[in-house]
Amino acid sequence: MIALRNKEKVLQYGIYDNLELEGDKISFTRSFENEKITVLINFGIKKEITLPANVKVLMGSKILKPNSFIIYKN
Repeated sequence: MIALRNKEKVLQYGIYDNLELEGDKISFTRSFENEKITVLINFGIKKEITLPANVKVLMGSKILKPNSFIIYKN
């Protein structure tokens, strides 16, 4: 994760656009210079999520196990 943060300026300098708590899932988006990265963290039961079209998964999986996450670039 530290390597990803060091690689992506949006994770270093980006502003938080959205911070949401939905049930047992937290999500937030950071934006910087026309780039966006979204992070979803699952604290509940295993669930599969639907990602927006044309995103690049940087870490994680669409199947969120308990206490797992996915990071994707819009």
